[in-house]
Amino acid sequence: MSILKPLQRLAEMELPEPSFVIYSGRGMHLYWLIKPVPAKALPVWQMVQNKLVEALLPVGADPVVKDCTRVLRLCGTINSKNGVQVTGKKLTGKRWTLHQLSDAVLGKRPEWVPSQKPRSAQVHSFSAKPNGRKKYGSIYQWCLWYTKI
Repeated sequence: MSILKPLQRLAEMELPEPSFVIYSGRGMHLYWLIKPVPAKALPVWQMVQNKLVEALLPVGADPVVKDCTRVLRLCGTINSKNGVQVTGKKLTGKRWTLHQLSDAVLGKRPEWVPSQKPRSAQVHSFSAKPNGRKKYGSIYQWCLWYTKI
């Protein structure tokens, strides 16, 4: 299996090249190494993952394999379905912060501008909607990147 089509597709979509590739014996896994992040970063990570999988669908990406708990084959092991040894290849070797990777995949985040409101007004505006009710919904509804996808 050739890495050329996925790399070409990523270049066409102006998406970053993976850090390395694993040839699993029945396909390949592409990896973008990221520095450790807290669990609360999962929604952003998932949006990055969704965008990368969506971009690679035309070249055969499996849309099911995008959850963070999936265990993939390790280099040096044998794929029991066909007896092929799992191998890997370093591509860029780059290690990203999640912010860098999300900017590269989802687009630049809007620049943060400090509020000119008095501190008491800022606290109130974060805790309730204008009509006095508390905010509800998911992180996806609040995240600015999600509206750009």
